[in-house]
Amino acid sequence: MLKSKNLISLALLANKSRLIKCLVAVLFISFPVTCATAAIYYVDFDFGSDTNSGNSPSTPWRTIPGTYNTAGTAYLNSTWGVFNVGANKVSDNTTIQVKSGTRHTSSAGGYIKINRDFYVETGCTNIVIQSDSSWGGSSGATLDGAGMSIGIALMVTQIDGLTVSGFSINNSTAEGLEAKEHQGGGYPLKSSHYYNLSFSNNGISYATDAAGSGAGQLSLRWPVGAIVSNCVFNGNQRYINGLLIGD
Repeated sequence: MLKSKNLISLALLANKSRLIKCLVAVLFISFPVTCATAAIYYVDFDFGSDTNSGNSPSTPWRTIPGTYNTAGTAYLNSTWGVFNVGANKVSDNTTIQVKSGTRHTSSAGGYIKINRDFYVETGCTNIVIQSDSSWGGSSGATLDGAGMSIGIALMVTQIDGLTVSGFSINNSTAEGLEAKEHQGGGYPLKSSHYYNLSFSNNGISYATDAAGSGAGQLSLRWPVGAIVSNCVFNGNQRYINGLLIGD
């Protein structure tokens, strides 16, 4: 009888062990991320309006969502079309197409900050900010940092999987484009892509080699899987690196 009880106890223990293994397996099942439907929004730096919907080349915004005022103290707008700093942000699989040949200058606003205030980051984030010959010609759009209080024309932070392509970035007092790690989170910036960019005359506030040694016209801070392709750097005599990769 004792032997029979022991066999029953061993059977119960085996069943319990299999049950625990099944529960653990269920906990580690990964479900696919549902990505947003692809969408395109349009920006015309010269003749757009931020009160437009941004849905077509005939109703473009004037600035890119996340643009600050010239003083660099607050966002230029609380909304761009349907997008805001609340629940409705620029989603993954979105392309922001900027009209080639147009210029963003201090007369329209300040530096542009791409972060989680206006942009969603998901497991399938694929946000593209580009200017190419498909709209407006072949010269590309320009980000001109002259006269802006924050000395960086374009700052990317906390958004993985972002592509920036086709711009000339000029005349910033500090760096032209800075892409940096997740603020406060201690995580690297992953899978960012920078294509067909031209940098000139950035870093004009740096008066010595020592002052500009930790800065770059394109500055990638703690990147993982970043791709830089067909980028041109001019004006590096102004005590600033062309491409800086650091932490």
